[in-house]
Amino acid sequence: MSPPEERRRSARLLSEYPLVLLDASGKVLDDRALAHDLSDHGFKSESQAKLERGQAVRFRLSLDAAGEISARGRVAWTQNLAMAEWAGVEFSGLSWGERRILRRVTRPAAADWSVVAGKAAAALFWIIGTALAARVLSSPRWRGFALSLLPAVVAALAMGAALLVLLRPPRR
Repeated sequence: MSPPEERRRSARLLSEYPLVLLDASGKVLDDRALAHDLSDHGFKSESQAKLERGQAVRFRLSLDAAGEISARGRVAWTQNLAMAEWAGVEFSGLSWGERRILRRVTRPAAADWSVVAGKAAAALFWIIGTALAARVLSSPRWRGFALSLLPAVVAALAMGAALLVLLRPPRR
């Protein structure tokens, strides 16, 4: 049977991941298979294993740094080509943790929250620093004291900037 028409329920991630296919009892069918077109609902497998439509399978899917999913699936379609057996595998009964691992790959965060947090901290620093400087410079009592500390503050800022440059990882 050939792949179904475009009936996709979710977007596919166009890449390939290492896959181990097992039958329902746990016997290895292909330990060098590949998973393509990964989505929240399943993937397309490229293997040497002869799969049949409706067949229950188990699999171990390695998702790079995100982790590994060991779960069950059902073969939705198959296609025999000269070099490989292709099959659409729908997930069945993924645990909460496995779904979470899968979502890290199929739905990456739209923002890098560490960068956002760093920029928010820098903005807060400059807002508080500016408000404090305005308050100190508007008070005659504190103005003289602040001006006497100015050389030490400038030196500390210069040393901090130099330290940041030295500690910055090299660009590739």
